Amino acid sequence: MLAVSAICVFGVVLASREPIRIDTTASREHELSDRTRRVLATIDAPHEIVLVVNAAACDRRSLERAIDVLDMLDRASRNVSTTVVDAASGRGAVALDAVVQRLVERYAVTIRAANEAIASATGESQTLAELSDTAAESMQSAVDQLTPDSPNATELRRFFADSAAVLRLAGPDLRRAAQQAQQAASTPISGTNVPQHERATAILREPSLNLHRQLDEINAGLQALSQAQPGVIDEATRAAARSLFERTSVLRDRTAALLFTLDEVPTTPLERCVRAIQSGPTALIIGPPDTSPRSGSTLALSSTRGVTAVDVQSLLLPTSPDDPSRGRIDLRFRIEELVVGGLAVLNTRNAPIVCFVHGAPESDRLGPDFAPLRALAQRMSLRGIDLVEWPAAVKEHPPAVSTIPGGDARPVVYAVIPTNALTPEGAVRMKRLADRVTGLINEGRPVLLSLNPSTLPGIGQRDPMIETLEPLGLKPDTGRPIVQQITGTDRQPPPVLPDVVLSRSDPFTPIGQAIQSLRTHLRWAIPLRIDPVAQQRAGTSIKPILLVPAAQTTWAESEWLGLWQLSASDRLRISNPPTPHPVRDDVMGPWTVAAAIERGSNQGDSAPSSASTPTHGSGGRIVVVGSNGWFFDEFTQVADVIDGRPVARAPGNMELFESAVYWLAGQDDLIARSAEAEAAPVIRADLSDRSLSLLRWALIGGMPLAVLLLGVCWRLIRG
Repeated sequence: MLAVSAICVFGVVLASREPIRIDTTASREHELSDRTRRVLATIDAPHEIVLVVNAAACDRRSLERAIDVLDMLDRASRNVSTTVVDAASGRGAVALDAVVQRLVERYAVTIRAANEAIASATGESQTLAELSDTAAESMQSAVDQLTPDSPNATELRRFFADSAAVLRLAGPDLRRAAQQAQQAASTPISGTNVPQHERATAILREPSLNLHRQLDEINAGLQALSQAQPGVIDEATRAAARSLFERTSVLRDRTAALLFTLDEVPTTPLERCVRAIQSGPTALIIGPPDTSPRSGSTLALSSTRGVTAVDVQSLLLPTSPDDPSRGRIDLRFRIEELVVGGLAVLNTRNAPIVCFVHGAPESDRLGPDFAPLRALAQRMSLRGIDLVEWPAAVKEHPPAVSTIPGGDARPVVYAVIPTNALTPEGAVRMKRLADRVTGLINEGRPVLLSLNPSTLPGIGQRDPMIETLEPLGLKPDTGRPIVQQITGTDRQPPPVLPDVVLSRSDPFTPIGQAIQSLRTHLRWAIPLRIDPVAQQRAGTSIKPILLVPAAQTTWAESEWLGLWQLSASDRLRISNPPTPHPVRDDVMGPWTVAAAIERGSNQGDSAPSSASTPTHGSGGRIVVVGSNGWFFDEFTQVADVIDGRPVARAPGNMELFESAVYWLAGQDDLIARSAEAEAAPVIRADLSDRSLSLLRWALIGGMPLAVLLLGVCWRLIRG
């Protein structure tokens, strides 16, 4: 009894010191994802997660699953502690007030500096209001000095009168904004002692920005008048325009200085966090205080990334009577993804910046909300990854990233979205985009390049989007995309579709390991042939990531344009679908459709660099995916409900993009499978037909034979 009791005591002590859970469930109910474990491994200082909820208003099962996630995070890292606060209870309200007060004390230095900056800005706004009134009077005087016989008197009178009206209205707007901003800065958020600095800054910025834009137009007109020919306007009017130009230029410069001051107002995340808590269930993630000095300032200010709030309201809502299945959906993986994303944001200092490069016209820009890939943008924000856009067909140079916090020191990954050349205007834009992409690759920038099918190889011309890849040893066949014949249907003839869904990847690359056994959906996939001779000559290393296996029902089609021009529904009803031709089509698989290119360390070292496009990271790396739009919402957000949990049909698409970004940025240690990718159980091993056969026979005959062998050994041991 003493021995057994001692074993139990020591077992409990060891388990408390080294908490280990062995998850034997098929759906990974009690195990954190690979990415979560890697994020937790990077945390080397205490972090606190406070889940603020109204327990009575939340679905009980959803709340239990959220608490399970917090418990697993608490067990997995000694630097993470978790607390659940029921804000609707008296004890919970007191605990929440204590947390907020602790954060206010942490940011006391920043709050005082912000108060001083806003007070200075309100004073400057009052001064600008007076200057605007004075300039308006001068404009009106110019109107009164015009005589009916002055050249172009009507147009001049209208210009001066309109300018005077604009400046006359700007004064009251600036005074009103100054008063409201001062009141907002001195009035804390209801129920807390958190000042409303962000609101005060926004109130001051709006009229100042409007005045600055209007002054730009007024100054342009005054400058044109002061330089006009004598026959256009008289000398007195030109002299008045020169005098007014000097006065409004001073006003414009001071307005620009005020806007710069407002941009530099030190902020804290407290206002956003408190408003998130007041709006609904929120996970408040508190990191260690950071007192490193801000760039260009001698005052030590706390980091604005020391605290963040994760909105989990959509995951903890009560069961809807109109949707009885809602309460049964298990969103534990989504909760894990959101909370761990907050931890990652607090601890990521050099997260990549993704620059989407495309050849669309100015009217079809992605930003600012990145609507076609909103889910991807949200996921990147959880990783601390910022997104920018470069419409390369209309702008020669990439956007500046110096305005992004830490942008000059963070790696920039260029994700290229191709365009087609089916119209003359599209061909011009594609050529410009190809020139920009060629420049990026030649300069050694990290590039994630997607490809479109092209009609140019079919008429004997070269596709400019791939010309820079061929010297590196990769030859995409953009003139023959891959199609598949869909068998097992009652349709005759069987339909042919340009979609491939792959679940096997090459495990010899970090990207392939992250998406192994995850379904990845590619449409109009382009075969990528590796040329060993060119590869050796260029000194590159090219490794496949995704391959389409060889099959009689799969081939690379040369006459694909007719199928391209049909809608998805019409492709199922076509009476004469394409068939494989042994000469003009590529019927010899397998086909590589995604590959990673890594050049030697000497590649790109001597390339010129720009202040707006830093080359930090692994610039010698390129990822080529023979498909277009595969990371857009139409591919990544299609989901089914399996065993009560929403599961993406193609989780590999999002994982492929994220892993490629980290690999291109040289952050290989962050490449790991996320929680949402493992929302449903999958077989991770790359099982061939032979492996499956061996596994079946082992299950059928292996277990009985093992029992017999164990019995024989037992009899032999006992004599």
